[in-house]
Amino acid sequence: MNIIERKNDKLFAEFTVEVPAATMQTHINNRLKEYGKKVKIAGFRPGKAPMAMLQQRYGDSARGEAVEKAVQEATGKALKEKNIKPAMTPKVDITKFENDNVLEFTLSVEKMPTIEPSDLSKITLEKPVTPVSDKEIDEALARIASGSKTSKPLTTPRAAKMGDFVRMNFDGSSNGKKLPGMKAKDFDLELGSNMFVDTFEEQLVGAKAGDKKSIDVNFPADYRHPDLAGQPATFEVDVIEVREAAAPEIDDALAQKAGLKSLDDLKGAIRTQLDREYGNLSRAKLKRALLDKLDETNRFDVPKGMADAEYQQIWQYHLQDVKARKLDAAKAEADKDSQKEFREIAERRVRLGLLLSEIGERNKIKVTNQELSHAVMREAQNYPGQEQKVIKFYQTNPQAVASLRAPIFEEKVVDYILTQVKIEEKQVSKEDLMHDPDADMEDGRIAKASGKKAKK
Repeated sequence: MNIIERKNDKLFAEFTVEVPAATMQTHINNRLKEYGKKVKIAGFRPGKAPMAMLQQRYGDSARGEAVEKAVQEATGKALKEKNIKPAMTPKVDITKFENDNVLEFTLSVEKMPTIEPSDLSKITLEKPVTPVSDKEIDEALARIASGSKTSKPLTTPRAAKMGDFVRMNFDGSSNGKKLPGMKAKDFDLELGSNMFVDTFEEQLVGAKAGDKKSIDVNFPADYRHPDLAGQPATFEVDVIEVREAAAPEIDDALAQKAGLKSLDDLKGAIRTQLDREYGNLSRAKLKRALLDKLDETNRFDVPKGMADAEYQQIWQYHLQDVKARKLDAAKAEADKDSQKEFREIAERRVRLGLLLSEIGERNKIKVTNQELSHAVMREAQNYPGQEQKVIKFYQTNPQAVASLRAPIFEEKVVDYILTQVKIEEKQVSKEDLMHDPDADMEDGRIAKASGKKAKK
């Protein structure tokens, strides 16, 4: 095999590769022998048909398969000999192969860059932390109590208003027919809860105990009961009592409704949940700061094909978002500033992905089978009743498993890097902790597509 170097720089190489005629003939003959073993030819036992007959019948197929095998083998040898790690699948262009003679093809390959990670010990990061306050726990308790509110009798009888509970009997019909679910006794309805369709609740405002009301409504077109969907209905209502809303006391009884023993247990559970939420947000902010610093201190060119593929993915996602919001897709597609910004984002993602991969490889960071199994189980739990189908899907699709491995590997590499850098904690407000700068940027792009000013 002869390899002629045409170009070989940091990220791209191109060669002319020549495979000798003798090698090609060997490949062709081997393929013809395989045909001879498999096919049935009248008058000959399997494997005994003359080569000339096999050549006549299967020569074209054998040549095509021989070329494919020769290109594959020669490409592997060329990359190994030139010590090239391809970033994308190499491009092959066959330039000569006639009369079973020399095979010649051009091999174009984008190369992985040489990466020398910066000194991690010199990186200093600021980690935002937000302690859970007693006020937040009290607010959470108030929300729980509000969601569990009941009703109590009025101290002074009056007409019903929004927020009150109306205890009633009702009996409804649609187009003269009484259907299941349209009748109830001693039913408590909170006015303003939107539990009932159309203006049912609004029509009870002003009602008093003992009133009889006839309420006309229209069911929505997408109502779950097909006989009522889009149909008018009339309900005869007997108002038994008007009651005012009453939030339950914030005490042990409230905690027991939530499945806990005491109010202290409920407070502890709320604090634990908020601590976890704030911890996840803090970790996300810290990771973002780390990636920014890594991108700043590790500048190298990335393979064009990888950057182009990443750009196309995020650009198409952006355009889909614009269309989903019913904004001017043509205007968004022609936005040169956004195109430039997304190309920079694509290059950053590729650069950081290559860098994290290099750091992980150097430090022998691996994703274990147990970690992958846990990831598959977590994914399966997102599809109740179909867990076994999801598990089988991952068992039979290596590419799907690889999609789960990548984020696990990234998090493990980030965890490792965070043990090597200096971290200084800084207490911030909940609002600052929850602020998402990426959302601000996307709002700006969407505002531009809509011709409006972005929110500040």
